[in-house]
Amino acid sequence: PKPHKNLANVLRAYARARELQDFEAPLVFVGDKSGAESQLNNLAESLGVRDHVQMLGHVAQEALPAVYQGASLFLYPTLYEGFGLPVIEAMASGVAVITSDNSALKEVAEGYAHLVNPLDVEGMAKAIAHCVTDEEHRSALARLGLRRAADFDWRRTAEKTLETYLAVIRSREKSNGEEG
Repeated sequence: PKPHKNLANVLRAYARARELQDFEAPLVFVGDKSGAESQLNNLAESLGVRDHVQMLGHVAQEALPAVYQGASLFLYPTLYEGFGLPVIEAMASGVAVITSDNSALKEVAEGYAHLVNPLDVEGMAKAIAHCVTDEEHRSALARLGLRRAADFDWRRTAEKTLETYLAVIRSREKSNGEEG
């Protein structure tokens, strides 16, 4: 398990969110939890939410869109992240996102997702409760996320890269022409 994924705080925030608002949405962990699963199960038990927590383990890449689309929201309060591709994948699947207000995630998601301090369990819990119980808010975040995910389309990225290269070439040709 990777401590920076902040899974214990995710569980604590989920349990607290259920205290703040009554809702049925389960907490579903996706990804390899080997080594941490028993600790997470014990924590879930001690928090009284064990019956509401599911651990899917590793999910094949081609199955991920279905997992995202089946979710009420995507919670990714990592302590640090280089880029956060799962956030973009969730947004592209039309799922409301709650993610960290730190690292690259802030740049990727600010204005398009609900940002939280990943160490603030109470703040995370309030965000979860709000998103799960307020359909209008959740739908608005999902729409914003779809718009943001479109910025990360591979074709668009390639076109922007090509435009940059061409601009550099043109500026060099222009400066070479001025010297001659």
